[in-house]
Amino acid sequence: MISTKVLAFAAVCATAFVGHASASHQATFQSDQSHFGQESINMYNYIKENSGDHVPADLTIENAPFHYFTHFDLNDDGFLDGNELRLPWYESFAKNHQYVDITMVDGKVDRVLVEDDLDNDGLISPDEYFASLERQHQLKDPVAMGFH
Repeated sequence: MISTKVLAFAAVCATAFVGHASASHQATFQSDQSHFGQESINMYNYIKENSGDHVPADLTIENAPFHYFTHFDLNDDGFLDGNELRLPWYESFAKNHQYVDITMVDGKVDRVLVEDDLDNDGLISPDEYFASLERQHQLKDPVAMGFH
């Protein structure tokens, strides 16, 4: 499933999506963390560990998926393309000093796009990203994560 792929994307890298997006995409974050799973914590830790001096001032466990998405949105267009989707897996291989299996990574990216790219434009939008997370029952309220 794409949900599995996006979650694997998060889990493998941590084991978001607008500094890059406009302020209009951000919403008030809820303080109730009961519906945020381990993936949000993993994403939060990943952002803290990999943002250097540029850790978002508003980073919380609740909005970590938002920032995780934006972290990999390298061209700041508000979407993740195939190249940006590959990055977490490549980073994971490098972190674990493993050979990068490009065929395997490409297969995972292709599955993510088939399963989660609902409008078939070749990009994962924030809405598609959160829909994927919701399908995995990891998050219940995408508005609380920073998108509406």
